[in-house]
Amino acid sequence: MSRRPTASRSLMVTLKDTGRSDNGHEVAQPTGWAKPLTPTFLTKPWGRRDGLPGSENAQTLGEIVYQSNSLGLVIKWLQTSEALSVQVHPPGPRRKHEWWHIIEARPGAYIDLGLQETVTPDRIAAAARDGSLSGLLNRIVPLPGDSFYIEAGTIHAFGPELTVLKVQEANDVTYRMFDYGRPRELQVTQAVGEALLTPSVPRAFPDDDAPFAVTPITLRAGEKVVVTPERACLAVISGGGDLADHAFTAGECWLARGPVALQAHTQSTFVLAEPRPRNAQTSDDGANDE
Repeated sequence: MSRRPTASRSLMVTLKDTGRSDNGHEVAQPTGWAKPLTPTFLTKPWGRRDGLPGSENAQTLGEIVYQSNSLGLVIKWLQTSEALSVQVHPPGPRRKHEWWHIIEARPGAYIDLGLQETVTPDRIAAAARDGSLSGLLNRIVPLPGDSFYIEAGTIHAFGPELTVLKVQEANDVTYRMFDYGRPRELQVTQAVGEALLTPSVPRAFPDDDAPFAVTPITLRAGEKVVVTPERACLAVISGGGDLADHAFTAGECWLARGPVALQAHTQSTFVLAEPRPRNAQTSDDGANDE
């Protein structure tokens, strides 16, 4: 999972205290803006109390959700204490492509992603109904820093003991194939009809045909950059500092339009998520992202 992401549409210029770039060229003053998106804290039975920050009325905390309607993107932090349901998101106009970045993987953590071998619809439907589905899935033990791009139609599931940053399209059509005996409705027939039933090599990052691009960014303490997205979400994984003259901290997600200045007070890591032009709406101020 070490393949580099494809080039995003943003440029990033490292600044010195003089206001010049590392190669000595002057850099124009940033004229963009940034605003924090409002989080939604979701209680989940498979969540945890000892990981992501959340209020007592959102325990056990499973997800922190940031939604950018104007970009057609949703950014989530997830933490799991047990395996989640095995799912499929249909391709086509209701599709939901996803990108996962592993922040923490405790002992016993895993993800299920795609199939080990080509299967028939009848075989996988029977496995979903008799509880043997996990034996057909490609199980991966991830490490912190690993990334995975999940195309719609891919059978997938989060295992236990994970903390994950997820970037996804805003559609949320989900067919559950298996749910470990939880009393929720399954949609096995629909899932099998939409699922990719041949194995594929997991990809770390979206390709050029994907509906969004992601760019990991790491800054040393004191480092300054100018980031120039047309429109993007900036998820703060760790650290703290200033973004367009606003203080940021870990666990936040910002809507930004470049060029904007980004300075780390401590070593900081981010993910910049940008929609491809055909997927972004045209709102200019992000007012519908409140």
